[in-house]
Amino acid sequence: MHWYVIHCLTGHEEDVRSRVKEKDIARAVVPRRLMVERRQGGWQYVERVVFPGYVFVQAHMTPAAYYAMRNLPGVIRVLGTSRPVPLMGNEVTLFLKLCRDGDPLGLSEVFVKGGSVKVISGPLMGLEGHIVKLDARRFRAKVNISLMGEPRIVELAVSVIKKT
Repeated sequence: MHWYVIHCLTGHEEDVRSRVKEKDIARAVVPRRLMVERRQGGWQYVERVVFPGYVFVQAHMTPAAYYAMRNLPGVIRVLGTSRPVPLMGNEVTLFLKLCRDGDPLGLSEVFVKGGSVKVISGPLMGLEGHIVKLDARRFRAKVNISLMGEPRIVELAVSVIKKT
């Protein structure tokens, strides 16, 4: 069995995935990622599709399976020129890392305790220091910075620092 890609209408990925599963045509996967978005004045965790408009299927691509997939509502085509083309070995490896058995990809760990950072905006711009503590919920970091020749711990928004 090989992995193939179905191009579908954006926003219909989950419908196509469930229809492929219902008809028992193939194993279908829609990779997702976890993101933080600001809504109604607060931060919320939401799941988003990694590749909008695409569903990945693992199947024996017989003519019957191909036509069954192609004729599903919401499907535009199965990727390939005159016939479906399976993903290459390195593409499959990358794809399987993104899938993680249906679990969404987590948030990126950009900053770590003890990591070196530089202030990129505000009155402390240009100063460098080390992260002492992270508050992921409030998107803030306590950074040990040398001010007036003495080490001081300053609380900064994550948006005003960058990793060095």
